[in-house]
Amino acid sequence: KYSPLLADFYLYPFQEQVLKEVEKGEFIVINTARQMGISTILTGRALWKMLFNDNYSVAFINPNLVQGIKHIDMVKDFYNQLPRMFQIGCEKPTNKRSLVLTNGSSISTFSPKTGSCSRAFDEIVFDQASYIKDLELIVGAAQPLIYSGKNKGKMIVTSCLYKEDWFTQMCRKAEKGDFDFTYIKLPYWVHPKRGRAWRSQQDVDGRPDYAKLECDCSYVFTKEGVLVPLNDE
Repeated sequence: KYSPLLADFYLYPFQEQVLKEVEKGEFIVINTARQMGISTILTGRALWKMLFNDNYSVAFINPNLVQGIKHIDMVKDFYNQLPRMFQIGCEKPTNKRSLVLTNGSSISTFSPKTGSCSRAFDEIVFDQASYIKDLELIVGAAQPLIYSGKNKGKMIVTSCLYKEDWFTQMCRKAEKGDFDFTYIKLPYWVHPKRGRAWRSQQDVDGRPDYAKLECDCSYVFTKEGVLVPLNDE
């Protein structure tokens, strides 16, 4: 169950910077260490966009539908905890996968298997993207769905490193300086409460190679299963 103070946002400096970069970019790739709060702040940002823009549509796509529904539940909790002056009203929910406000703005979640039913969106967020099967195909199919009318369409792809896939390829391009999208890298040390002692403990608690992936954001598996730095061939 979420905390009663869930809607109180006290951001770390790196989280504030992420929101600024996301707002400026149209195609954003976020290579983040685990448990950095990025999913939460993107969820809160989605509600903000919905409240202050009429007919603004957001889609969250996760590795599975259960995780996506958790995002919708979080948005609903955020909304219910807002001061009444900001609660513009919402339609009676008909399912767990969406929330629609009376100004026409909405947020929905879809399983990667079912897609988004060819509906247009102002913004699509792929969360835990590297865990989504056939990510490149799904991202490619979603790009035409980004709304291109009065608002600029936005696609956000965020994940920690997990395997050699499309997401890793995008990170490699960015590390080499060969990219035309907004790239945000968030290794563990940008978090003010995570230092060397915390990082050393991650090696003790789990596998050191996966700790490099999930904490340092700088190493990935090659197809041969060898760990190499992102900026190495």
